[in-house]
Amino acid sequence: PARYLSSPSTGKMGFAIADEARKRGARVTVISGPTEVRPPAGVGVVRVTTAREMHAAVLEHIGDATLFIGSAAVADLRPATVAAGKAKKEDAELTLALARNPDIIADVAAHRPRGCFVAGFAAETDDIEAAGREKLARKGLDCIVVNRIGGEIGGFASDDNEVVILWGDGGREAVARAPKSTIARRVLDRIDALRRAR
Repeated sequence: PARYLSSPSTGKMGFAIADEARKRGARVTVISGPTEVRPPAGVGVVRVTTAREMHAAVLEHIGDATLFIGSAAVADLRPATVAAGKAKKEDAELTLALARNPDIIADVAAHRPRGCFVAGFAAETDDIEAAGREKLARKGLDCIVVNRIGGEIGGFASDDNEVVILWGDGGREAVARAPKSTIARRVLDRIDALRRAR
């Protein structure tokens, strides 16, 4: 009840994509974890707190979607048990048992509505394109947007980003460092092109 596992992600990239999609005429629903960033006007917002809540909300709302973009930096792991009360420092276990959270984007790709395009994001520290290609194939995605995290130029909590969009058998588009609103436009341009080419 007092502590949790998380990441430095703010939701800025997801909200930038939602705003750009809305401007293009899409009916947008954002499923958002805790953030201090205000969502864009004109989009539906479903608030969740945990990865399992996000998983359930996504599967509840995916029914008639034609496009799903998973940009949230969802925790892969959670504490295996939740204490009933706050653990005091002197009584706390020094070993924390962890359990895996559901893989939201993989489940969406496996159970997508007919014709739904599924795009994912991957934040990586090393060999980002190889890691992105592996996730693209393993999770059954239509495309994946990878970015480097860590160091001074990481994408978390920043107003801009630098990404590589990967798809298919060797498809690749590098997007130079730019505001996240520009990244959102480039990502949606690429998704539009890939959907038209189907």
